[in-house]
Amino acid sequence: MNAAGERPRGGPPSTQPRERAEEATATGDAFDFRIVRLSARRHIDQPRVCDIVFVGRLEQLGAEPVPPHPPGTTRRVDVKCASETGESWIDLGFERRSAEAAPALQAGRRILVRVVARHGGFSDYTVAAFLSEVGAAAPHARPALAPSVEPGFDFGRLATGIVPADRDQPCGVDFASHIEVVDSRRRTRHGYPEDVRTRMSVKCVSAEGDSWIDLVFAPSDGLRPLLVTRGSTVRVRILSADGGHAGRPVVTLTPG
Repeated sequence: MNAAGERPRGGPPSTQPRERAEEATATGDAFDFRIVRLSARRHIDQPRVCDIVFVGRLEQLGAEPVPPHPPGTTRRVDVKCASETGESWIDLGFERRSAEAAPALQAGRRILVRVVARHGGFSDYTVAAFLSEVGAAAPHARPALAPSVEPGFDFGRLATGIVPADRDQPCGVDFASHIEVVDSRRRTRHGYPEDVRTRMSVKCVSAEGDSWIDLVFAPSDGLRPLLVTRGSTVRVRILSADGGHAGRPVVTLTPG
């Protein structure tokens, strides 16, 4: 944080995601909704703050319930929220009594929502229900300048079938998808370890070019997945040269 109370724009995320996340939860500051996918139990049905940086197209829902949105939800919209530990997406629903607030939703505002479901919304986002608008978003909610990316290992070399003797390699992250929940069928299909519960697609930069990896997480990783954002360098352990999502190498974070 600088003297104005802002996180430097374009810099890497906090290296203490758990402490930052717990502080935000306790103080009512902007929340990182990716945490719900990693540790849902304490957040479901609880109010959380979203500092809006993007609002998608508002959709009218039909008369029938659209699970996992609660019964009575009449409108929904994809919303991107910013926090001290990074950006996250929610599928935000509006019940009949709050539907009039939906068209006025815009970037730069702070809203209070109730966490409904870990995943299962449109685009499989975390589902939340609108409660109220709180005011202006904090300064960190402004779009950040794209950080530079340090080159790492070329995971495309694994396509030759030769896995390096040192299976721990650096990935200079150029893109990281949202965190996806992995079910038992997906674990079996891709040969993931039994303890894998979530994953993300990551594009890594190297001197030879770009390459993609299927980065998987277990509960023992805690909130370390929050550190995998554009501009960061993460060290990963190669589990397989292919067979992951879209045939990509399967990797996990190096223990640490």
